[in-house]
Amino acid sequence: MPTKTVRLTPQADADLAAIYRYSESVWGDSVAERYIREISNIFQVLLANPSVGKSCTFISPNLRARACGSHVIFLPANRFWYSGNSHPA
Repeated sequence: MPTKTVRLTPQADADLAAIYRYSESVWGDSVAERYIREISNIFQVLLANPSVGKSCTFISPNLRARACGSHVIFLPANRFWYSGNSHPA
């Protein structure tokens, strides 16, 4: 069986970097690192079992989401994308 990997869009990658920078400036490096690890752990949970995310078919068919802190990770049909303040396009 092929190994599954999380592929983030360039925007999601930039969002994670911004989350880290903000968290580091407000709460310090250790909190920022822990929060990014928590988000990464949610990616792995969703990758292993997409059904643990909440159904968001009211936004888009086959879309699921999982909260992490004050952010939301969306999982649409075998892809991940992250959104801090907005819905996926």
